[in-house]
Amino acid sequence: MATDHDYVSVHMSVLPPGNTTDLTDANKTIWSDKFIGKWIDEEIKGGLPGPCGTNRGELPQFFNGTVTPYNVKSNGTLISWIGFPNLLNVQYQSSEPVRWQMADASRLVQDEYLEWTVDRDKNGKIISVKFTCEGPEYWQFLGDAQPETTLALYRTLNPEYAEQISLDDLYLTNAATGTKTYNPMNYWNKSTTRGTIAHLVQPNNTLSAEIDIAAQATVIRQKRGTIIVDADALIKCSKYGNPARNSDPTIGNNINTLARDGSHLTIKDPVGIYIRSFDLRNLKLAMDSKQKEMISLSDTDDIVTFPRGALPKRSTDYPGAMRIHISVPRTEKYKSKDPGVDRYLTVSDIWDTSKRTYIEYGAQFADYIMMGVTGVANSGDAAKAQNCPCAKGPQEREMMLMAWNGVIRDENEVEEHRLPQYNFRVR
Repeated sequence: MATDHDYVSVHMSVLPPGNTTDLTDANKTIWSDKFIGKWIDEEIKGGLPGPCGTNRGELPQFFNGTVTPYNVKSNGTLISWIGFPNLLNVQYQSSEPVRWQMADASRLVQDEYLEWTVDRDKNGKIISVKFTCEGPEYWQFLGDAQPETTLALYRTLNPEYAEQISLDDLYLTNAATGTKTYNPMNYWNKSTTRGTIAHLVQPNNTLSAEIDIAAQATVIRQKRGTIIVDADALIKCSKYGNPARNSDPTIGNNINTLARDGSHLTIKDPVGIYIRSFDLRNLKLAMDSKQKEMISLSDTDDIVTFPRGALPKRSTDYPGAMRIHISVPRTEKYKSKDPGVDRYLTVSDIWDTSKRTYIEYGAQFADYIMMGVTGVANSGDAAKAQNCPCAKGPQEREMMLMAWNGVIRDENEVEEHRLPQYNFRVR
């Protein structure tokens, strides 16, 4: 009987995200060596520009699975978070529907590694909502290396507009040389209202950012000799992401917890961010306006589909889904049952039994989507704890006191004490 030790080895190369078959064999090797492998090796080596004018140090607790043997059959540790942008929850105090409206307004605010677009009919009813979590670097490489494959994918993933999508739509042309370069923010992949989407475009939603957060989170941090274990304090100390997002502090805290126990870590192959679950229990298609008859979305397989990858509970062949399509097929099965009404039902006829409201925005679905990344570990020893990279030295703290406003802060700029009786002003 095989034991965990029997599966300890290096993997020959890093698979494409979702173990897709888009790339040629030669390009799979390039993706493994020149992208994922290179990013991981650069993190391990250190020397990259860091926060506050510092350079990143070496990372003894982060490893490259194509170099360092590990249990390749390990399920690893799943790290998951909600797909709806937490920054909008904070900004709008979770007020509905305004937070949904704002999330649907621009791809630039969809910053939890999950982005979407909504297609509406002439009456404003939602025809479809499409979600993606595919990193832009992969599509940039695919677009430049295999243009025809890229065009075919755009058409396959956006079938309603397939005849309209052309190769020239997806590329920028150098006027001097005639060279074409894939344009991630092309016409068919930048809008929340066009109904077409291929991959992530929000500047923080990148695979390299995911690797950087996981890598830097392996650094154990200390403050005044005490190990930092609080997720918020940790990300503010290490400066590896935005503390107000769902994703960054969650990834960092989970990785750092393992590192403090001595684990040496990497991201499970194939490296990527994935849709790990979509809770459909509260979502039902109302067959009539009085909601006398409703069909649970969890009982159908043709309203919510997964064109790239699959949820782990549905298939063990994929690390997760990379895409979700939500639309109601225009068939007799899904016609309104209101007397005298001859109308096909739409996504806007889906009723949320928890919120007691119909679906009016694509963002409403994001509340029920869980994103995830998986870390895998080797046993080892914990490295020496490091101070926060932006900690102020004694001389700099003295200069700060000369322009003091009566508030004492620690090296992480956290308020420790306030003296309200003084009112110092900097002149």
